Amino acid sequence: MDTDNGVDSGEEQLAKIRRLELEARVDLCIAAAEERAWKWVDGYELEYWLVTWHRGGGVFETEYAFAVPPDGDLLHTINGRAIFLTEAHLPIFERFMARGVQDLPAALKERVMVMVPDMTRGVSFFLVEAMGAKLEFPTRVFVPVLGLRKMIDTDAESAIVPGSDGAS
Repeated sequence: MDTDNGVDSGEEQLAKIRRLELEARVDLCIAAAEERAWKWVDGYELEYWLVTWHRGGGVFETEYAFAVPPDGDLLHTINGRAIFLTEAHLPIFERFMARGVQDLPAALKERVMVMVPDMTRGVSFFLVEAMGAKLEFPTRVFVPVLGLRKMIDTDAESAIVPGSDGAS
């Protein structure tokens, strides 16, 4: 800013315009990502379990699972682990139901992030730095973690009967 007359220089005005254009581009990308984000299937209910067990030496471990082992032995966790549990592990099973992303615990969901295409092309490093030096921006949308989304989609697709509207 010109300190003599309080007017921005041409370079400062150009930098402000570029920053505003960049902010508008980021906002458009975020809005588009929020619109296209994965959606929970209407009426779908997910049963999941929080399992806590004693590992030994006074250490307890907790994982999420889709089902309780029928014979109480091999637990398959949502993260893909297979854990052999016996009564000696003192397992505790807590059952939960989710009818939407908002019902999932933080460990089972993630925020949709947006990469802005060609963000640095033709933009000075100063402007990228002014935007917080980010190339990836958060949206307001949360979705289940990838493995859980795939499982829900597969489960929901298998529940749809041809010729129906998909509602159960």
